[in-house]
Amino acid sequence: MHETTGESRRLGGTPPPCDVAPGRWPWGTGGRPANEVLTGLCESLAHGGQSQRAGRASAQTCTGKADLLEHQAAIPLLKMMLKGAGAYGFSTDLWTLSRVAELIDRTFGVRYHPASVWKMLRGEGWSCQKPERRAREWDEGAIEKWRTERWPHIKNASRAGRAVVFLDESGFMLQPAVRQTWTLRGRTPILRQWDRRDRLSTISAITVAPHRRRLGLYWASVPAQYPERRGSSFPSGAAAAPAEGIHAHLGGGQPHRAKLVKNWLGRRRRIVVESLPPYAPDLNPVEAVWSHTKHSDLANYAPDSIQDLEQSFLSSMVRARGQSHLLSAFFKAARLKV
Repeated sequence: MHETTGESRRLGGTPPPCDVAPGRWPWGTGGRPANEVLTGLCESLAHGGQSQRAGRASAQTCTGKADLLEHQAAIPLLKMMLKGAGAYGFSTDLWTLSRVAELIDRTFGVRYHPASVWKMLRGEGWSCQKPERRAREWDEGAIEKWRTERWPHIKNASRAGRAVVFLDESGFMLQPAVRQTWTLRGRTPILRQWDRRDRLSTISAITVAPHRRRLGLYWASVPAQYPERRGSSFPSGAAAAPAEGIHAHLGGGQPHRAKLVKNWLGRRRRIVVESLPPYAPDLNPVEAVWSHTKHSDLANYAPDSIQDLEQSFLSSMVRARGQSHLLSAFFKAARLKV
């Protein structure tokens, strides 16, 4: 056989000759020699491959409706998508590749495969994201006013010698927060966990010390479902106030309004309590503490018991307290300048 040259491989080149040893075709050739039959077959295959390559090359350079949409109508399409899927008759405000393809078909008369939609959206800087839940009662104006007007006034309390404390509570279950992990393709990892509803109740406080404004982190845990005890278990380190007292900030949750909590705070007159705006957990830096603990340190951690979970929680909090940059990041997450 002749070796195929680089020129013959290129589009439009001459197909290589096909040498066939003389002889007879064993399955019948209609009276033609075997070498003539095979030579014709080789030439047909060579020309057929060139035709396919030529078709692919012309398809790549052809500007059709899809290319026109990609370059000229992508921006109007993305502006439409920013209004949400519900604005275009879909039952939920969720964009999927098939819904975007349907919107393109309706608006521009071009049918897109979902894979092409994915490629186009990625090229325009879009990505698939999990929505963040937010209460309908959320008042952006009131929250921003507290952040820009009330918070600077509160920070001045530290200059007067009062410690500023943000407080919040949370619960940890035997079922962990599940995060993506690397594994062999086709083998979904199995996370074996207890299905019972045991709960570890926790409370944490992040503090701004007076004068130097040094940040601190304190916590307490109750391995049982006692909401009122959880609210009254004020972290002992945070309760050790300077002589001038504490300016404490609590969320609007039910445990904070419990009678036991009010009585406990009433006996400690150096603690001045101020509630954060309703339905605004993002204003509390302790929310970032919980997010870091649950979704970073203890992600995919399935403890054997509540006691194991409590020890892991304590270890996570000890590590966080020793990292000043992490404590600063908790305030940055709440968009509060210390």
